[in-house]
Amino acid sequence: MRKSSVRNTYLSSTINKASKTSRDRAKQKYETHERYIIEQEPDWAETLTCGIYSKENRYKIIIHEVVKQQKQLMGVYEKSTRCSRICCCFPRWRAYNGAIFTEDSEPELMYSYEKSFSIPCLGCCRPEIRVYDHDETYLGMIRNKFSCFKMIMEILDVNGNPIYEISGTKCTLGFCFEPLCSTCSPVSYDIKDLRKDGVVLSKVVKHSTGCGMECTTNADRYYLDFSSVMTYEERVCLTVAVHEIDMLWFEKKVPLMC
Repeated sequence: MRKSSVRNTYLSSTINKASKTSRDRAKQKYETHERYIIEQEPDWAETLTCGIYSKENRYKIIIHEVVKQQKQLMGVYEKSTRCSRICCCFPRWRAYNGAIFTEDSEPELMYSYEKSFSIPCLGCCRPEIRVYDHDETYLGMIRNKFSCFKMIMEILDVNGNPIYEISGTKCTLGFCFEPLCSTCSPVSYDIKDLRKDGVVLSKVVKHSTGCGMECTTNADRYYLDFSSVMTYEERVCLTVAVHEIDMLWFEKKVPLMC
């Protein structure tokens, strides 16, 4: 059952729940495009304090256009305590809430999600994120599975059935020697449909933000491709999974084998 603190967090925030018109407009755009850029905003305070102080993460969800100017559609907003960001040795441990909101003059809440505090150890206490829509209806879960040499995120539906898997090898220069080799070696993940014997439908690729930015900040950039068969709710869960991928393996620029 969802914690009451999550409800209080968002009901007391300045992010308003989306009206039907605004929600439908954002939903239509998100369903009709198949490539998005998820770009983390740099945290210079974290850079200047060598990681001791860090703000809550924020990401832009940008429609990828080849010819037209790229436009931000939605944003991802993290809500966590300063204590958890400073005291937790690794970002993968800390608890946080998040929201996906429209990019309007007044941001309007679309979907929210929450991750509880956990210290993963081999196959135990793996990180999990629960995803809810604007009226707090449960939509599904993102769960990290243990693997020594692969990065695996599993998407579960409302009944707890696995529907997608995001996976990629850790044995790449871009992962093992990140951020130094990020520019020349992007990290790629396959998105597999577990209902169709693991057929690969699309990809998530971590691209470099530039050598200078990679070495001085934790701001990362991901290209997320969707398949036309994916529903809007599934796309939202996959977007949330990218946030957790960033927190698990790239937030502190120290790839771990767990």
